[in-house]
Amino acid sequence: METPKVSVVMPTYNHEKFVGEAIESVLNQTCTDFEFIIINDGSTDGTDSVIRAYDDTRIRYLNQDNQGAHNTINKGISIAKGDYISIINSDDLYHPDRLSFLVEKAQSQNAVFAFTDLIFINESGKQIKDEDWLMNLKSKYSECCSLEETFLSGNFAVTSSNFFFLSRILKEIGSFRPYRYVHDYDFAVRALLKYPENFLYISDKKFLSYRRHGTNTIGESFTEVHIEILKLLLQITPEFMQNKNDKVRVESALNCIERINESLFPELRQRDIRILNFLYTMHWKIKVLVRGLYEEYLQRKG
Repeated sequence: METPKVSVVMPTYNHEKFVGEAIESVLNQTCTDFEFIIINDGSTDGTDSVIRAYDDTRIRYLNQDNQGAHNTINKGISIAKGDYISIINSDDLYHPDRLSFLVEKAQSQNAVFAFTDLIFINESGKQIKDEDWLMNLKSKYSECCSLEETFLSGNFAVTSSNFFFLSRILKEIGSFRPYRYVHDYDFAVRALLKYPENFLYISDKKFLSYRRHGTNTIGESFTEVHIEILKLLLQITPEFMQNKNDKVRVESALNCIERINESLFPELRQRDIRILNFLYTMHWKIKVLVRGLYEEYLQRKG
């Protein structure tokens, strides 16, 4: 196969119920210039049999012992040959025009990373309403028109299935890091901070169906998810604050941290009081860090 325009990478684990529909949503793309890398991360159900039923020369199928989502995605992107990489989890669905649209949009607007709006679907594939946290992020973006500030408030791209990026950026920002729940959020933020002028959100196209069901990894533990979010924010806040040239944007970063406090801690009081002190400490560290950077900014401004 000649070098494809797009490498589609699908990690899968115990999704025999959904993986066939996900595969078909890729194979039925109006864009045909792609390779399709499917990596089975040690599934113990019938996922393997479902995948092997598809006979298409664009599919490259690998089996491995269970290594987790970030390792599985990294394996796929390490063997990808395309100019662009597009990820889809094996319980989600692409709109038929997703790849052709994103290739054209990325090329015409010189984007290195792009994502679209999406719809939520349930286990049966029926559309359900957007979740409140995403509606809040959309409202935030409408107010500030800043992807940086919106991502500091939460994962605006929602899922790695919404990622479409130039393969060459992996040399600049690295691969997916070993977070269990926020490896996608971490990757998107690093790409945004590296390429703020070439990071594209397409708000008027819902070209991805994101499936919510009882076995979504993100639903395993509210507490553990938010621990990872806070750790991530502590790691990326200094880079986010670098070279901010006006007081409004610096204060916006502080406001984002406050909103995390407002939304997170009331929930934790109801769910898991045991680790509340740890999270308060983590949150305090982030605020101290941001305020310290703010003071440095004021000193630079004289």
